[in-house]
Amino acid sequence: MYHITLNFSRASPCECCGARSPLEAGGQICHGVWNVAAALNLHLVRKWSILPPQKKRGSVKIPEFFKRKLLVPMWTYDTKGILWRLMISEMGFILGEDRNPEHKEAAFFCLNADNGDVLWEERRFEESWWIGVEAVVRDRVYMHGFKKPDSPQHYKIFAVDLGTGKELWRNEEYSFLYATPDKVVVFKEMFERRHLFELDAATGVRLGETNETSESILLHRMENCGQTDFLFPEPLLETHERYNAVHPTIRQHCPLENLRGNIEFACAFGKIIASFHTVIPGSVTAGREELKNQLSIIDEFKQSVVFSEVLNASTPAAVPDSFFIDGSMLFCVKERRTLIAINLQSEPR
Repeated sequence: MYHITLNFSRASPCECCGARSPLEAGGQICHGVWNVAAALNLHLVRKWSILPPQKKRGSVKIPEFFKRKLLVPMWTYDTKGILWRLMISEMGFILGEDRNPEHKEAAFFCLNADNGDVLWEERRFEESWWIGVEAVVRDRVYMHGFKKPDSPQHYKIFAVDLGTGKELWRNEEYSFLYATPDKVVVFKEMFERRHLFELDAATGVRLGETNETSESILLHRMENCGQTDFLFPEPLLETHERYNAVHPTIRQHCPLENLRGNIEFACAFGKIIASFHTVIPGSVTAGREELKNQLSIIDEFKQSVVFSEVLNASTPAAVPDSFFIDGSMLFCVKERRTLIAINLQSEPR
């Protein structure tokens, strides 16, 4: 039973039941008819405790829970299968893998990281499962196949336009090493040694052989592997320099009963972001616990939770790195299918 003061009357009868007040309606609020019900997002008919009328007509006393201002996701994106992998390009686009392990099918999508607009989605290639992303360089995505199923060795190269998802060219003779905006360095295993070649990034045409050292290749791979300056969560250990400042706040505002594993946290834009796993009551069966993974965002200045979401309602083990931050945007994945983007600098509402 929810209790709320409703001293509210209508000048004209309710369209649904003909009542002029909740008292006349038998203590019920109809679907979306009473303005106060719409304001509280009460979409179902519920029983209410009605208090005697006060002197001031039309006043509504709203519980503190409804007054609290919360952060609202900027956008969300749902996959049909499991959200397998994400990559953010230096141009601000998100490339993702949407996989269905049961049917061994892989599809790819591309979003605008700022607003969640879909550039393209459900893009499939000839190889339905044994395919993956090597790198995103400027406006091109480089994908690979495998030497054979279940083999870790990458083989073949597919260049895809980041803006449209269309295949630009493919090469089924070489394997990918790294790419720059102008060229793609590849290799081919020979009897004596590995031979390196350069391909034109725009056309895939072979430009010639190259003799780069291993150190040079590693350096180029690091320089051209896409955006990497993300903020990832850290385990909140007693030895951490911010433990004494952060842990009391998290303990005060987060339900940490039956905690398992470490609390992971990050601090950005006056917010403490905490991810933690707790045991689901009554879940211990055959000696194995089921855990719930929850994400909470706490405003350090106001000392209040401004966002809370269960990212995984049931998991057998604590999984690290459940979120990351790019600039002011926090990204997390709910139930392995929903990508959520939250602007940490936006005003709660």
